[in-house]
Amino acid sequence: MRIVNISELGRAPTVHDHCLIRNSSVELEGVRLALRLQGETGCVLYLCHISTPGAVELACAAKKEQRPVHIEVCPHHLWLNDHYTKGKDAGFFKMNPALRTTEEQRKLHYYLCEPNCIDTIGSDHAAHTKEEKQKELYDDVPSGVPGVQTLFPLTHKFLSRGYITMDHFLDLTGRNAARIFGLSGHKSEIAAGYDADIVLVNPRHKTTLINEDMATKCGWTPFNNFSSHIVPHSVITRGTYIDLQKVKAEIS
Repeated sequence: MRIVNISELGRAPTVHDHCLIRNSSVELEGVRLALRLQGETGCVLYLCHISTPGAVELACAAKKEQRPVHIEVCPHHLWLNDHYTKGKDAGFFKMNPALRTTEEQRKLHYYLCEPNCIDTIGSDHAAHTKEEKQKELYDDVPSGVPGVQTLFPLTHKFLSRGYITMDHFLDLTGRNAARIFGLSGHKSEIAAGYDADIVLVNPRHKTTLINEDMATKCGWTPFNNFSSHIVPHSVITRGTYIDLQKVKAEIS
């Protein structure tokens, strides 16, 4: 697949064209360039929001050469695909990188479950309002979706389905980030001397993610009506207990 310039469309672009304009080739070229520069300089390279399996393969090849390359993916590229941009609510699924094909989405699932491949899960949180995402013109619709609140339960689906181990889940959601960004010794473990950052959940509480339950002020999620096997009900951050239901009520 080659890079498609907007001018090649021969008409004004729509949100439905977004996945074509920013297709996988765009990401592959960017990752190739970043990896070449990393090889020339020896710098640490953290690849954010990787959405294509081809880019993961390029980065994993560098990792196998013991190069300091790290890969982050986001829940929306793991659980959504370009079919979502073909409906009347297409604007809600405009994001960068764009959503990929179902086949690419499934391959990204595979690489997430592989050990020593993908390092971290990031939210790429962008809480654009419903009014912004429903604008008519392509350039007026901002790219990005909210994702902080849904990151944990969506990543946990891989654990609850038996695709990854608990250790792998903890690596993806905390341990690896602490190591990469020099926070080891303070974050990502329950141990003496570490910050008391703990998520409290009810493993028997299955629920459905819905717009009305989102604490963010934008009031929606691209994962509306997605099932969830686990939802955090409170957290302890640096030793301070926080009731998430109370926080949600205060924001509302």
